[in-house]
Amino acid sequence: MELQRLIDDLSVEELTRLDDLIRGRLAALAAPAVPLTARQREIAELVVHGCTNAEIAQMLAISANAVKKHVSRLLELLYASNRTELAGQLARRAA
Repeated sequence: MELQRLIDDLSVEELTRLDDLIRGRLAALAAPAVPLTARQREIAELVVHGCTNAEIAQMLAISANAVKKHVSRLLELLYASNRTELAGQLARRAA
């Protein structure tokens, strides 16, 4: 019942954020422990640090399109819907 009272007091913005967090957590629990390639791990680390595709491409001397494909694949593998969720899941995997 205490949880219900807490939820009842949340604003729409807070409920939306809570929904995102719960969905991310459920996806992480449901996702199998997928091994990543060395390149995927490199790109994943840079995503976690907030780098853009262009920045990653420059640092790794590859095309921005290649980075986009790697990030898209990481999103699929880890059942993430966006880079923020992906970064959170990657950080949890590393912990």
